[in-house]
Amino acid sequence: MQNQLYTTHIKIALYINFALKLLHCKQKRLERIFSGSSTCLIQFLDKNQTDKILEVELKQANLTISCHINNKKRCSALFLFPDASELVNYASYFNTHYAYDFQKKYWILPNGYICIHKGTYSQGFYLYT
Repeated sequence: MQNQLYTTHIKIALYINFALKLLHCKQKRLERIFSGSSTCLIQFLDKNQTDKILEVELKQANLTISCHINNKKRCSALFLFPDASELVNYASYFNTHYAYDFQKKYWILPNGYICIHKGTYSQGFYLYT
């Protein structure tokens, strides 16, 4: 059991490091990185604001990544949506490896922050700098 948790934590560490490298990438670069994966580009239009989300399903990782694309066409924040059965493992990993700020409700990473995201239809984590 301990070995399985260790292996799971190693995988999560790799996914988090990968996600951190995606932050601030240009949209075109993200599209090239994920050219072999199923992607969906969602565009929200509201008054004077346009938001884009590039969503990628990584089937082998049981993980969906949603990159918020800002008006400079860069990834400004990420949402990580692991399978529901993996949520506890991610939280366990974060609690083991990062300090948690109880007032601000986020874990402090070396070069960013991550917090729990509770959406209408799914739960995951919000990663930003």
